[in-house]
Amino acid sequence: MMRTLAIALTGVSLLVGCASPRPRHEPTPAGARACAVVAPATRRAWEACKAPTEAKARYASVRDVDWCNQGYAPVLATLRQGRGEMHEYEQLGGAHDTFLARLDAVAYGDLDDDGQPEVALLIEERAEYVSGASHAEHVLYVLRVRDGRVEPVARWSTEQRDPSLTIDDASIMVWYMAHGERCGTPLALRAGELVASPEACAPGQ
Repeated sequence: MMRTLAIALTGVSLLVGCASPRPRHEPTPAGARACAVVAPATRRAWEACKAPTEAKARYASVRDVDWCNQGYAPVLATLRQGRGEMHEYEQLGGAHDTFLARLDAVAYGDLDDDGQPEVALLIEERAEYVSGASHAEHVLYVLRVRDGRVEPVARWSTEQRDPSLTIDDASIMVWYMAHGERCGTPLALRAGELVASPEACAPGQ
């Protein structure tokens, strides 16, 4: 069945008339035109971040929070202007591990159908160890505001490179390139956890 695929990447939308995306490696049905998904250059959230202003004592909603300048409990580096850096045991004067964080995407939506929006944040987290080893991943945090305070809701991570993020109809989509295809992993918030469905891919660049 033909339908229109709408992909929104960091504020840029692309409409392509094509066959529905399919699970990876499932062949496109005969006679159907494959999705020609071309991802425009995306601007990362941290690039638009500004210097912090005076923090509010209470927030009206998630849209009232300056996510570029926040400390997140699971993240070792507090963000300032969308980026953070923490040197563990640096005060001891010797070699130390370094933890880096960068805010790559922000999206809003009512993910639990309670009439109030949540926020989904995609943060790149990188650890550089004294041993010379390093590890990088993108972590998706879902947070909400309750009684004026920010509360964590759920967490999910991926090691895919340069992912982007959208929310549509209470579903989160994490987009990325894999094996020459543009792929998306749908995520639903269920009982305080992010549950992933099988990824769908379409030819792209």
